[in-house]
Amino acid sequence: GNTDQVTFSADILTTDGASFLIDNMMVNGNMVNRVRGKINEAVTFTASNSYYVVGEVEVADDGVLTIDAGTTVSFATTEESALDIDDSGMINASGMANNPIVFTSGATLEGNTPEAGDWGFVQIGGEEGKSSGTFRYVRIEYAGLGEDPAFELDLVDDLTTISHVQVFKSGGQGIEVNGGNVSLNNIIVTDATGISLELDDQEGVGYAGNLQYILINSPTITEKGGRDFEARDGADFTVSNMSLLAGGAMEGDISAIRFRDDFEAYKLYNILIFGYSDDGIRIDYTTEVIDYEDNTVSNSYIFQIGDQPTRTDFDDPVTTDPTLLIFETDAATF
Repeated sequence: GNTDQVTFSADILTTDGASFLIDNMMVNGNMVNRVRGKINEAVTFTASNSYYVVGEVEVADDGVLTIDAGTTVSFATTEESALDIDDSGMINASGMANNPIVFTSGATLEGNTPEAGDWGFVQIGGEEGKSSGTFRYVRIEYAGLGEDPAFELDLVDDLTTISHVQVFKSGGQGIEVNGGNVSLNNIIVTDATGISLELDDQEGVGYAGNLQYILINSPTITEKGGRDFEARDGADFTVSNMSLLAGGAMEGDISAIRFRDDFEAYKLYNILIFGYSDDGIRIDYTTEVIDYEDNTVSNSYIFQIGDQPTRTDFDDPVTTDPTLLIFETDAATF
């Protein structure tokens, strides 16, 4: 499509040094507010305007980005476009159930059909004891360029609100949480090409938070590296009320859940797993695991699985029968 630029001085917002710029731009016959650079002041996106992010836009140096309910932010597919909330910045994106905020591909504006991986990511960085803001009733669609996660959280503190977020058709991973202890609730990941949800470490700090009301829907699995929900490297977490649903064509052996590489501990309550081509829950322990009794799977159902409902692989295990300590007596797998 066409991307002719038309700039009006009345609509330009700048900071000292012109590090941040919003100007008007015509994209395939659509007038949009083009956004570029680093936001280092208070800026608000409103639902009455159409925003078109070109390149990576960073919110940093005490910048605060507020996004009103019902706002759509499109990301140019002609560059590696993304939104990065640095740990020195903040985002307040508060949609509503009937009026969400949407981060989407710029392909529609550009006259093309949107596809998974059209643009980069939304990333929020944080630090202990600091709120990174609010991110609720938000949909992120067609992101995950290359193998990037569509939505990434790095060392985000639990003072931050992450709630009612959907990631739809990521070209890479769906959501990656690196360290921090932020809670996630009411999360949906639909049709991600890579792992739908990964809990990992950041700067040697594993994730230590809670996740509740999580739906992973993978109807057209093509790769995923052998698992759809993974936790590793110091993760110590609780998941309540999670469904992992697969179906359709699968390429290779895909497990629903895999925990590996010196994770610390997990507690899983009310988990439903359906339709994966390999294992339901696969646990890879190493000698770094200190206390198996910290680990629980309770009130959970696993069915129509290609291989084993539950599988444990041990590297020199420190107990003769750790499986007795993994599953509580009220767990059911069939």
